[in-house]
Amino acid sequence: MKEKHFESTVILKPEGGSEAVRQFADRVNGIVEGMNGKIVSFQSWGEKKLAYEIKKSMKGHYVYFDYVGTGALVAELERNFNNWEHVLKFMSARHNDETDPEQLRANAKGVSILGDRMPEWRPAHEDRPERTERPAAPVAPVEPPVDENREYNAKLQSSLKKSQDVEEENIEL
Repeated sequence: MKEKHFESTVILKPEGGSEAVRQFADRVNGIVEGMNGKIVSFQSWGEKKLAYEIKKSMKGHYVYFDYVGTGALVAELERNFNNWEHVLKFMSARHNDETDPEQLRANAKGVSILGDRMPEWRPAHEDRPERTERPAAPVAPVEPPVDENREYNAKLQSSLKKSQDVEEENIEL
């Protein structure tokens, strides 16, 4: 079978932390090397909030790796992902670029770079400089002044008294 360039993104349960990611990387590396493949790069994107709950988890640790191998290697990796309890979700894809698998194999960094820690992934809005807060504008009091309250109460009482007088006149008639 002809070797091709593949990539996989896996979401792991966040409970294990960096030790669980290291164990996952070692297991994946063992499978890839056992099937005569080679990991080109392996990146840990860190723990992120999921868009929806997956297997009772709202957070997941994202791991990305690309590798050179055959279709049988991808099938074996996906079979193992389905069996491992720490894997929440995964997705594998073949690169359509025209790179030579032998050249990729020669330039492969492997799993050893995981200990060096990949650059922290941040959303684009976090790259912007932080805004400086402007002082808050003074807030006007919501309640009307006391004089207006007294005037309103006096008008209300006079209108109540007038309505009571009208009712008494209607009753007497």
